[in-house]
Amino acid sequence: MRNSFNGRIPGLQPGDVGSIPVFRTIMKKKKVIFLDVDGVLNYTLWYIDDRNPGNLYGQEGDLDPLCIEKVNKLCEETGAEIVLSSDWRIDNGAFARLERAGLHKILDKTPITIFGTYGSTYHFTRGEEIQMWLEWHPEVTNYVILDDRTDFMEEQLPHFVHINSYRGLTEEDYQLALNILSRCPNGKEAVCKTD
Repeated sequence: MRNSFNGRIPGLQPGDVGSIPVFRTIMKKKKVIFLDVDGVLNYTLWYIDDRNPGNLYGQEGDLDPLCIEKVNKLCEETGAEIVLSSDWRIDNGAFARLERAGLHKILDKTPITIFGTYGSTYHFTRGEEIQMWLEWHPEVTNYVILDDRTDFMEEQLPHFVHINSYRGLTEEDYQLALNILSRCPNGKEAVCKTD
């Protein structure tokens, strides 16, 4: 049974995103990419790919540079910024690690709502965490969710690209995400301005 989500967690206020403060709040209209890492930027086939150097000497061999390139291209072509929705957001070093791997335009992360043990009152689905972030950021005019998980809210499904964790982010996934971010919020195909 899903938790009843009302946009509030006791003791957690807008701006209290995880254990670090929100990077910045810019009230211009924007598009965001809610990005998962495991299954999207790294995936089953990547670990046996000849291109993977392994995670040697602190290098980021566990992330496929071609997938990172697709996300960066999506940001460049649509003006979107990244909000980390992955479990990686729990690691305080994740932003720096992803930036070292070549991922640009990281804006923020969704709230960390796992307080206590799994299944506690304060455990929300990824979709509910994304919804909470969106409620705190009314400047967002459009978004896409790139994830191999499926625990999203019904109203988020038109914004969701389900990534196959065996293959990671493919060119087809990239095109679907580009189409979603190129739609106006009313669903009509058009290029919407972000300014």
